[in-house]
Amino acid sequence: MPEKSNVVAFTKSQKEVVCDAKETILQAAQKEGITLPYGCQMGACGQCKLRKLFWRSLLRRRL
Repeated sequence: MPEKSNVVAFTKSQKEVVCDAKETILQAAQKEGITLPYGCQMGACGQCKLRKLFWRSLLRRRL
């Protein structure tokens, strides 16, 4: 089964980032130079909690 990717839209920076199944949203954002609040980088402390407005799957199709 192929791994799924998602597009995460950051409203303040007006950027969209592709986040694959093996990385966190924080990791994907940092790769693109987007600064997000975080403390532990594991999701345990709660500093990185963001509001999810909506989500959509990124479908990759070969034409």
